[in-house]
Amino acid sequence: MQDGEQTVYLTQEQYDALPSSKLTDGINYVIYALGDVNPVDGESVQVDVLPTANEDIVGAIHQYVGATTANYTNGYFYKCVSDGQDPATYSWVRIDVQPSGSGDDHEVITQAAYNQLTPAQKAEKVYFIKESV
Repeated sequence: MQDGEQTVYLTQEQYDALPSSKLTDGINYVIYALGDVNPVDGESVQVDVLPTANEDIVGAIHQYVGATTANYTNGYFYKCVSDGQDPATYSWVRIDVQPSGSGDDHEVITQAAYNQLTPAQKAEKVYFIKESV
């Protein structure tokens, strides 16, 4: 990400509801399909309540879509981690998620290219929307 750029994480429904006049240059829009499943714990990638952190789900990453609280912020991503002690304590820590090129599960594309995708194509992967690719 370049200086001055911002990343906004949205569900497909949130993104589709944005009028084109609200789309802003310099913002990377990351669209996640509701129902995407986290391979570590089998839960939806987007959750309104984070599962209890424990040793079985260390490494799981979720986007918190519940109401902002003292512990979690709506739209932010959190990873389950261990403090490495014996006995271990497990917790959710906020992480920064940034696009890094295209891959099998994500693609960096322009707004114009995204607008040409069918709903089925939009559901296949995560799209990082950039002004230019």
